[in-house]
Amino acid sequence: MIQFLLTNVFFLAVGTVLYIVVRTLPRLGEETAAPARQSIIERLVMSDIPHRVDVVLNAMLGKSFRKMKVLSLRFDNYLTDKLKKINTHSGASKAKPNFIEELGGPLEGAVEVVDNSGNNSQSLLD
Repeated sequence: MIQFLLTNVFFLAVGTVLYIVVRTLPRLGEETAAPARQSIIERLVMSDIPHRVDVVLNAMLGKSFRKMKVLSLRFDNYLTDKLKKINTHSGASKAKPNFIEELGGPLEGAVEVVDNSGNNSQSLLD
């Protein structure tokens, strides 16, 4: 309990010191009457030019990314068409055999289902 009280007193003291410092900050700014001369770089950074450059750059990047996406989709369509042509020429598009129908004949009666007790067994097709 003593640690809790000491912690609270410490934070109240820190808060009081911060409050006093914040109250005195506006008075410190009024003492300097003549502003210091800014360099070219400081004026450039504080101006609206970086914002304008950012807007133009974002617009250009957005357009270029959209164009690259369209080009990649066109290339994908081109490759898909080429693969379809290759598959039709090689004969890979023949009808695939239906293995389920082929296995249906002699194996129909061989598959049985056993219930939980193990007593009754019956064919799946019955």
